[in-house]
Amino acid sequence: MIRRFIIVVIGILALLIIFSKEDVYGATIEGTGYHYFGPDITENHSCKLAELRAEEDAIIKGSGETVSAQDWKVCTDPDCVLTEYRWTILNGMIITSDVTDKTITELFGQQVCKVTISANVMPIEKDPSFSATIHLNTNLYNVGDRLIINVDPSQKMFVYVFSWNSQDYETVNVHRIFPNKYETAYIKKQTTIPSSDYELVMTLPNNYKENKPIDEYLFVVMSKKQISFAEGYKFPSFNQLLLRLDPYDTNVEIVGITIAK
Repeated sequence: MIRRFIIVVIGILALLIIFSKEDVYGATIEGTGYHYFGPDITENHSCKLAELRAEEDAIIKGSGETVSAQDWKVCTDPDCVLTEYRWTILNGMIITSDVTDKTITELFGQQVCKVTISANVMPIEKDPSFSATIHLNTNLYNVGDRLIINVDPSQKMFVYVFSWNSQDYETVNVHRIFPNKYETAYIKKQTTIPSSDYELVMTLPNNYKENKPIDEYLFVVMSKKQISFAEGYKFPSFNQLLLRLDPYDTNVEIVGITIAK
């Protein structure tokens, strides 16, 4: 029995040698991303966002399909076209990635950071039966208003809600508002967030001095498995984390809201 077991193991190892890493773990894809570099954003942050775009580019090439996409500006200047950050829900995930080139160049008359990566991308089909309907009491708020989120899941799931605004590039500006000390992430049926034990009250960032409304975004992450999320992230790190979630086991719904004084 031992000898036969050893022969089987050797046979399996031989098969793994015959098939390349690309066949077993996914394909190695080159991705390229650009991001504006100027007085309203540091070179380091610009290159970090360019790296995220390069990862997105690699996933699109490796999975062959983009399910849906949304574009948001992440600066207050209405002419800063190159500072738009694109979030795309993809049919693939990045296993590993390495930056192969990083340069400051010029594009459309403006300086940009260009990042090229080599990424191991695994295409994964999404589960069409795994979703949830997300409904807010409104998308327009004043400071002091209460946020109410209604989640109607297609099946039992773990739900995580994060809020994000683009006012601070270099600080923690993605905050987990659910689950918290009052509620757990696991929901089995239509659920209203928050529960009666607490309230989610709309505020503006401490450093926000302008007398005009601010756009904020809610990221609702739905997962078949429990995920160990931190309470807060810097925006690039948070998006990099989401790009590494298994699309078959997770869904991400993004809802835009506006807060006025």
